Amino acid sequence: MPSLPILVRVGLCLLGIMIFCAAISFYQRANLIMHPNDDTTNILRFLYFHGRVGKAQLVNFLVPLGLLVITTVIGHHLYSVNVGTVFCVLFNGPLIGFADRHFWLSLHHNFRVKSE
Repeated sequence: MPSLPILVRVGLCLLGIMIFCAAISFYQRANLIMHPNDDTTNILRFLYFHGRVGKAQLVNFLVPLGLLVITTVIGHHLYSVNVGTVFCVLFNGPLIGFADRHFWLSLHHNFRVKSE
């Protein structure tokens, strides 16, 4: 991989992100045993953002982005942020939403919002 042209590597990176966004869509809809980060996205999505996964994902990224800013300010260096990171922050939510609407349509969210 490291010897491939930069555009091919970036393309493969973006393709990988798109594939794992589809996988996250399946995993969140199954809602069997959730990773806390993905569960947080579901909680934000259904309790606070009326099913809008893009907004929920952006809010979910605020903590790691805040830590990134803090460590950059303290250390005066920015590490491990590249095209893939920016693509994830901007497009994870919309890509998960796209997969919800277009892939494996018989799999539905079983997240329950308790009414009081």
